[in-house]
Amino acid sequence: MIALLYGHDAVVQGFVRAVYGRHDIEFQGGKSIGVLDGDTLIAGIVFHDWHPEAGTIEVSVASVSARWLQRRTIAAIARYVIEGVGAQLVVLRTSEANTRACRAADALGFMPHRIPRLRGPSEAEIIYTLPVEEWQAGRFAIGGDHQNAQGT
Repeated sequence: MIALLYGHDAVVQGFVRAVYGRHDIEFQGGKSIGVLDGDTLIAGIVFHDWHPEAGTIEVSVASVSARWLQRRTIAAIARYVIEGVGAQLVVLRTSEANTRACRAADALGFMPHRIPRLRGPSEAEIIYTLPVEEWQAGRFAIGGDHQNAQGT
């Protein structure tokens, strides 16, 4: 059974770093949601680099199973970003070679911005953005009436 794990930021961030194979990543001000399949951590979502003056936040996601990508999990992410933080724009970055992540971002309504060579001379990065209004209008919005912290 899939369950959400809150309040274990260090564990979830360590999991994301391990899946990425990059233990040097710093998640500035990171808060996390883990996804458990039984007792096993199968995914980690880390919210970091919050810029309140701009209302932007970055999200990093890593998983070892696609089972985490469920409507309930997506709703929890949206609640944190929109209601908890009050972000007006979510940013997600991935390699263009990560086709699974690209398909998921596309399905969630993120807008892709391809930056050639951002990951080296032969690898582009896709910087995905999702304005809160697009999320609220999207097919994965739960109830369609999410409000941000300012009540707009």
